[in-house]
Amino acid sequence: MSKFTPSRYQSAVFDWFRTATSNMEYFDAPQIRHSLIIEAVAGSGKTTTGIEALKYIPKALEGIYVAFNKHIATELQSRLPENIQAKTYHALGLSICKDNIGRKLQLNADKIEVILKGNYRYKTQRWLFSPVKRIISLLKANLLDATGENILELAFYHNIELSNDYKNFSDDVIECVQYAMRESCSWQEMIDFEDMCYFPVHFKMNAHKFDFLFVDELQDTNKVQMELALMSVNEHGCIVGCGDRYQSIYAFRGADSSAIPNMIERLQADTLPLSITYRNPKSIVELVKSKFPYINIEHADWAQDGIIDSIKDEVALDMYKPEDMILCRTNAPLIEPCFALIRKGIKAQVKGRDIGQGLTALIKKMKASDVSDLIDKLVEYRGVESERLAKQEKFSLITVMEDKVDTIFALTEDVQTVEDLFAKITAIFADEIEGVTFSSIHKAKGLEAKRVFILRPDLMPHPMAMKSKQEWAAQQERNIEYVAITRSLSELHYVMQ
Repeated sequence: MSKFTPSRYQSAVFDWFRTATSNMEYFDAPQIRHSLIIEAVAGSGKTTTGIEALKYIPKALEGIYVAFNKHIATELQSRLPENIQAKTYHALGLSICKDNIGRKLQLNADKIEVILKGNYRYKTQRWLFSPVKRIISLLKANLLDATGENILELAFYHNIELSNDYKNFSDDVIECVQYAMRESCSWQEMIDFEDMCYFPVHFKMNAHKFDFLFVDELQDTNKVQMELALMSVNEHGCIVGCGDRYQSIYAFRGADSSAIPNMIERLQADTLPLSITYRNPKSIVELVKSKFPYINIEHADWAQDGIIDSIKDEVALDMYKPEDMILCRTNAPLIEPCFALIRKGIKAQVKGRDIGQGLTALIKKMKASDVSDLIDKLVEYRGVESERLAKQEKFSLITVMEDKVDTIFALTEDVQTVEDLFAKITAIFADEIEGVTFSSIHKAKGLEAKRVFILRPDLMPHPMAMKSKQEWAAQQERNIEYVAITRSLSELHYVMQ
């Protein structure tokens, strides 16, 4: 194995670690809090840099690396120094709950369902259980109060069905969420998955204090995750966050769109860049620099030239291979080429089982007698919802809603019955892709491919979403294009109609 040779940017990060932690192991040394935010471009080796940097933490100090899922945490633990733990947010929160609640603590993944079954009013309304559980999960993750407005917005963003009548949201669901939220907080000795992060923050529990905290993918953190992490470091400890503010594209589902600048201001943190991308070829880097001059990105010395071109959709259809990634700002344009490949005997799927589940829920809500009736009702639904959301200036929500409807329209081609439509949705939407990968840009974040094809480039930025008067919404749209472009390891093809 070749020896790790740091770039000048990585060396600056390592120097900061050495300086910030040099006196921390001596209790009589001056104690001040040191904070650093590493602003890393796409493909800049954030994880490798973090692992190498943590080797400079004195052995006498206790540190924690907060990862987003158990698989990452497990893989990282074998690569980290012995004095650094790798934990998910939920594992960190659970340890705090155990320390504060003790032996009485019960883990019950069905806690919300237990609460609802114990209420004479709700126990017979089983259709409420699923949406209520999902909404409460989102409220807790984002430290939101259970107001009617918050409940409705979360439900719309996340394809959560609230009513049997698409024209009127159900007051029963809102009341049920509010009831279950109150009861959930009063049942402190029973916790579910969401409570693991929420209870320590909400109840201001006593937490074990680490000397050093490292948070990766800072731009994707929600409020409860960040508060949980910060309460787990001692007053004079070191805090380091790493991420790319221009890959922040999940504000629509609760992530803090300004997580990185907010943390810099809150902690009065130092900042250092990781500006070399080890993923993208020279041509992609130059494209990023021309489109987004505010992003400081460089290619590696050994980077290849790469390919960027525009091709017709019929040409692209003959080029697609299983290792390729076909992206689009919205889901609807992915359907036709995906089925075109399937008809040719080529395995292809659209990434996102949850997308298919959301489409199925919307179709069921229409209560259509046949496919023709479904189309008519969706047209009416689209008009009613567009008008309602436009009055509230929620243009990003209009984008989401219209994409759902357009995707269903695309799926109805060659379908005889609504039942056939459900089967078609189940077959095409998946999390584990077999064959050619079709994906929205949101679903492709964190992934890469040698060849990336972008359908409907005119949808980046999306015209409807750009109508928003909020600057963060416009920036999210620009970020989406940046994420799409930087998935490519070698070739980027814009597919034109």
